[in-house]
Amino acid sequence: MKIIGSFLYYLLVSVIALIGLGVIAAHIFTPQLQKQFLKALEPYINADFEVGYIEASLFENFPYASVELKQVTIGETLDSSNSNAYEVGSIYALFNFNDLLTGHWGIEKLVVNNALINMKTLPNGQTNFEFWPSDSTSAEESQIAFDLDVIEVNNCQYTLDNQMNGFLFSSLIKTGTFSVHLVEGKTEIDVKASFDIKDLRSGDLVILKNKNLDSELGFTIQEGDLYSITAGKLVVEGMKFQVDGTIDNSTEYVTTDLDLVGTQTELKDLIGLSPGLLQGSLNDYKIEGGAFFSAKVRGPWLPTKSAGMLIGFGVRDGSIAQSSSGLAFTQINLEGSFSNGVGRTNSSTTLSLRNISARDGDNEIKGQFEMVNLDDPKLDFDLKAKLNLERIHQLFALPGIEKIQGLVDGDIAFKGLLRDLENVETIGNSTISADVDVSKALFLLEDDKSAWNIDKGHLNFEKPYLMLNNVQGSKAKTDFIVDGYAKNLFAFLAGKERLSLMLDVASNQVDLNDFLYEEEIHDSTQNLFVDAEVEHWPDFLLLSANLNVNSFVWDDILAKQVKGNISYSPSHLGFKNLELITMGGRMTIDGALNEVLPLGYDVVASIKTDSVDISTFFLDLDNFGQDYITNKHLKGQLAAHINCAFDTDANFEMVSRSLVADADVTLVGGELIGFLPMVKVGKFIKVGHFEHIVLDTLQNHLFIKNETIEIPQMDIHSNTIDMVISGNHTFENEMDYHMKVNVKKLFMNRHKLSPANFVKFENDNVGGMNVFLLVKGPGDDPEISYDLMAAGENMGQGVKNQLSELEKARKLEFEMRKSKQDSMTIYHKTLQQKRRKNAFKSALSK
Repeated sequence: MKIIGSFLYYLLVSVIALIGLGVIAAHIFTPQLQKQFLKALEPYINADFEVGYIEASLFENFPYASVELKQVTIGETLDSSNSNAYEVGSIYALFNFNDLLTGHWGIEKLVVNNALINMKTLPNGQTNFEFWPSDSTSAEESQIAFDLDVIEVNNCQYTLDNQMNGFLFSSLIKTGTFSVHLVEGKTEIDVKASFDIKDLRSGDLVILKNKNLDSELGFTIQEGDLYSITAGKLVVEGMKFQVDGTIDNSTEYVTTDLDLVGTQTELKDLIGLSPGLLQGSLNDYKIEGGAFFSAKVRGPWLPTKSAGMLIGFGVRDGSIAQSSSGLAFTQINLEGSFSNGVGRTNSSTTLSLRNISARDGDNEIKGQFEMVNLDDPKLDFDLKAKLNLERIHQLFALPGIEKIQGLVDGDIAFKGLLRDLENVETIGNSTISADVDVSKALFLLEDDKSAWNIDKGHLNFEKPYLMLNNVQGSKAKTDFIVDGYAKNLFAFLAGKERLSLMLDVASNQVDLNDFLYEEEIHDSTQNLFVDAEVEHWPDFLLLSANLNVNSFVWDDILAKQVKGNISYSPSHLGFKNLELITMGGRMTIDGALNEVLPLGYDVVASIKTDSVDISTFFLDLDNFGQDYITNKHLKGQLAAHINCAFDTDANFEMVSRSLVADADVTLVGGELIGFLPMVKVGKFIKVGHFEHIVLDTLQNHLFIKNETIEIPQMDIHSNTIDMVISGNHTFENEMDYHMKVNVKKLFMNRHKLSPANFVKFENDNVGGMNVFLLVKGPGDDPEISYDLMAAGENMGQGVKNQLSELEKARKLEFEMRKSKQDSMTIYHKTLQQKRRKNAFKSALSK
């Protein structure tokens, strides 16, 4: 224990002695050190130089003695400049204690704290930072010499702005150690520093911006200003690189020949490396996965060009998820390259991505991508995509669409300028192609009651054509299969040209009631255009569609096997050879509907019917807007060829005064039931059965003009009567008919005779005994009278024919009476005599 006690005693005494000696040495040497240090600096600074105050210390930076200069400023070396190139909070100059004994103090280390260094080279080559003279001998007279091994920098705002070649490096050196030493006759510099790089660029090419960089570099200075780097280490935003090559500063411009290889790289770091790849912060993204990176930097850094750069990179099994949108890509793989090209400028720069693959749920993308010219980017990409449309709508909220579902699988290729994609007016300048299959798709537009369903279809786009192949789908009760093409799609979206559609449309059923009406139809006679707000027809569309529709429904009109062509151009809707089975027969329509706003529309049509049920024809067409002869009065099969033209108002109601029509009409198996004018005619001539007239084949040519139907003379043969009729019937239901009624038919009906009873006599169905009538006035209560003028014109031959007919009738009646004489009563004899006398008197009166 005594030995230990003695050791501690002597140790304490020794420490106290050393401290004492140190205090004495500091008191003796410090003032001299401060004075000698300032004197030593004078020959090395050829600029305005100010020091706030200076302190010397033997122990503050132990084991070194030090001199601290505070609030140091060094002015710019530019002519007539009052600015500072260097502003330093403090500089420590450190030297060895042994130098205090020799009297010659060598500065081995400098520590620079809290500095602001602004170094620049003007376009004319003049610099602001070269404050040390090129030759000085005064330093030899000083007791202090700069024999630096290490320079340490802490918290230094550093900017190097070379305006000759457009090179800018702006950073915060958080900590940095720069060591210089000789190895086998060569000068070596070791740099270990941590930077916050604010801006690193060459000309307009931004290399790094707002990035963190850590470096461990070893430079070997060869002849001249040629620096070689071997196995240097750089860490940029977590990305680790190995650097090898040379930097030649011996000529007017710096020339580099460097290779950088990423040794440990993450996808997040790779994406964040360039400020141009993603706009804004990456805080909204979760990025995972590995990446690889390599770069070659060759050539001089000129005022208008950077060195040549060729960068290779890639991603392996990466993922990117955006928190705000839910966008999440997984299984990301790609290989890429970046080159600033032969021109070594933004305009010659190329970015290429190859073997791209990524997934977003059910969405899958594969393909190639290339971008040339960063000043005005030109894109060239070819992508194979399998996309879920519902997911796309969730991410991007497509305008005008309330709901969208389905799958799209195919190829999309684009070649053109990026700025052309930013505006629909210019997108057509690009070369775009697509070849995709659509399946199980649904589109519900805003304010639409029913969705468009696309079961399947193939779309092929080669500007300017979008080809539609076997597009099958439905909307409400309407189904369709569409083939054809759309032309000028992008020009249409840009408002430069009309959209042109050439389509073949097949359908099992087209139901316009569900397809077009937004409100439920309660009135079966409601017209599609009535009560609708009338606007100008769209002028952006050109359409030609060939139809093949099995069943067609519009209001109460039902048609089958609809075939033909419809066409549309601004203010014009055309029908060509439109054939359909409807109303129990066949119909063919050719015509056009033309817009004449603000008045309405004009219509020109040619309609052919074959075996159409006339009752259904009148019913489906709302009895042509009249009620004096309706579907309730008519039966039979109508064959007609109608040519017509008329105007409508803005609600598509016909302007009756404009109607002009001529029609060849044939009615087979016709029946006229309860038609009031004919009932009154029957009563006038005292003949029954005019309530229900069964007609033989009826033919005529009708004219309509000036709101009047003109009926040329036509023969009517029926079960009840034969007659000839002509006249006019106005749209106000005013009648002016001339009728010639055959008396022989009346006689036959009276006595229940048939034509077989007249085989022994001449039988002229349009001659013989005729009654001439005039039917005039309102259709619901016409006035009926004898047509004296018509009778006078036919009196000569007509009376002879009538008397001959009566004589023949008498003979026939005599023969019949003889065969029935035994059964004939006195009442029958008196009745027949009375009828004969009345018929004879009536004939003579005419």
